[in-house]
Amino acid sequence: MTAKQSVLTSGALSFGDSLHFPPFGFKFKHRRQPDAEDLLNQVNGDDWPYITAFYVNEGAAKANRRHLLPLFGSLICPSASRQRSYWIMRQVELIAVMDDHFTLPDVIDDPQQLRILEEMYANAVRGIRPPDAFPVAQLLHDTVQPIFAMLSPTSSIGPRLAAAIHEVIEYLSHPVVHRMEKLSFDEYLRIRRCETTAMWCALLIEFGIDVDMADALGESTDLRQVLQAATDLIVLINDLGSFRREFSNDDALNGIWLLVRQQNMSVQQAIDQFALLARETEDRLIAARDRVRACPLGQRDDVRRYMDELVCFYTGCAEFHTFSERFFGLDCDQAFYSGEVKIERLVLPQDIAGFSTVAKSRCEMRSQREDNAAIHVIKGHDIDHYQENIERVYADSPDEWCKVIGQEFWFQYGVFDEKTSRQGTPMDASGRRHMDRQFELAERSGADLSSQSVRRAIDVGCGWGPVLKYIAERFPECHCIDAVNVSPVQMDYVRRSLEREGLTDRVNLYLCNAKDIGLLPDTEMPFDLAILRGSICQFTAQVMEDTMAALAARMRPGATVIISETLYKTDLATYQPFIPDEVDRGAAGHRKTPEGVRQALQNHGFTVLDERVLPSNEEVIRWYTILRENIEANYPSQRAAIFDQLHDMSISLSDALEKDKVSSVSFIARRNQEVPANAR
Repeated sequence: MTAKQSVLTSGALSFGDSLHFPPFGFKFKHRRQPDAEDLLNQVNGDDWPYITAFYVNEGAAKANRRHLLPLFGSLICPSASRQRSYWIMRQVELIAVMDDHFTLPDVIDDPQQLRILEEMYANAVRGIRPPDAFPVAQLLHDTVQPIFAMLSPTSSIGPRLAAAIHEVIEYLSHPVVHRMEKLSFDEYLRIRRCETTAMWCALLIEFGIDVDMADALGESTDLRQVLQAATDLIVLINDLGSFRREFSNDDALNGIWLLVRQQNMSVQQAIDQFALLARETEDRLIAARDRVRACPLGQRDDVRRYMDELVCFYTGCAEFHTFSERFFGLDCDQAFYSGEVKIERLVLPQDIAGFSTVAKSRCEMRSQREDNAAIHVIKGHDIDHYQENIERVYADSPDEWCKVIGQEFWFQYGVFDEKTSRQGTPMDASGRRHMDRQFELAERSGADLSSQSVRRAIDVGCGWGPVLKYIAERFPECHCIDAVNVSPVQMDYVRRSLEREGLTDRVNLYLCNAKDIGLLPDTEMPFDLAILRGSICQFTAQVMEDTMAALAARMRPGATVIISETLYKTDLATYQPFIPDEVDRGAAGHRKTPEGVRQALQNHGFTVLDERVLPSNEEVIRWYTILRENIEANYPSQRAAIFDQLHDMSISLSDALEKDKVSSVSFIARRNQEVPANAR
């Protein structure tokens, strides 16, 4: 049996299905270490070199950072001192990435690679620092050895912690997933208490509150039952919380599948049973804790503090699942285990990094199901540090965005004239009409846009993909349409949309900064059409220049560029928005002028054929009014930060539009026969 279990393709569950995850209804609430937020910044900085070295791809490392893994450590042992909480937070980040390392698709089924990892991680525990090729094993060494050094020579925690970590390494290097068909549910729980690192973390609790429970655990069956119930709860919570992530990642190591198979349950029934087991296990923990408290052992301060922290152990784990993107991705605004959840493929850091069973180049991200589109990751040598700001803008669920900007995701204003289609919402219809109008202007100005001329097109900053479908319909002979974007969330939505529309054979997806489009493959096939709508406003000045240079180098002479952008017709040095800039709203802080965009085009070998305000200022104000009304109607009180920013932008920009300080400007440009030598 391989890691890609038959249950995943059995038909019991498919992408697009919805499941209901009942709330656990735990009797206790979580607590967090008081210095958690401050410590998070410190841990992020200290662990960043290890994480980036592991993923290689900075975008993948940033995606991992958004999981907020160190905060788990602040929740499982909230009474730890600041110093000890720091080391626990680093350890739990290490634990999660270590698990990712052993479960990579091209590792988990390769005994030789597993043996190498087993040796490297085991050496780290023994005090032998692994080589640079194993940065996560180095992180294990560099976080566990200081913990050992802080313990007294007579403490049992050090040897017990070392033994627990070695046991985890043993299980990870001999994957349980390969034996799933033979395990009973009780055997599965027993193994997973260790394999999920629950016992490892339980020992970190002793370290955190500076107690040694070896003798007390040896003396009291009831205290051992408190510990076992707490670790069982970690298994149950993690299996529920990570179920969609694991299904998305073709990982069948989850007790829900055992119940489906062994007790002939549906997936939904197994989920309900897991929630019931969690409540029963908490009751078992409380009963055992009360028995300990009623006996002489329970009068000891260290025992009472330890049991209180074990309660925080599982309640903290449950709380972590409510906010960490590691478990429910970017498209769910609630705890994964509570509420109606659609099962969809998630973009994971290891996907962005390009770890694959087929190609280990770390240059491309491919879905593991052959019928899905591929998302290729292109990374240039120079880093655009502003890119992270752009990614954050589009990190919220597309389901939330469509309530604000329309079902078709046209996000570059709309033309509200008598020709505007009545089909769809005003934002959808006017958005299509705006694109229609730009193509009308392009053809009128002599752009070469016949169906035979456009064989390859590129949408730079494709957003949620409306232009891709538009191009595919307008140019049915064009079988190479490249989509470029920096947002993994948007790109995953585009991927799923293309699969629904049957366009995966014509559209190529590139998670790529605009400045790096020169690195796209098939250099022998030039672009005949390039579209940039609402993307230049999010470029730094340097990225705009680099993008124009890359386009000029990759487009054929006579090819067409269509641009729509929000540009300022005033002195940028003195411009003041109606609502002052307290944040970089929409990552659009690098304001530009029509003259600046025109000059960039001309400097890099393009001739502007048509330049005009489109849509009119009045139409853009109308668009912003609809946007603002949608935000207020759908999110009257609490809303995502980006929607607050858009609400303020709609007010500020409407004021600037009324005063003619800003406009939406359309450019139609042609690539010249020759490109200036200094622009290549």
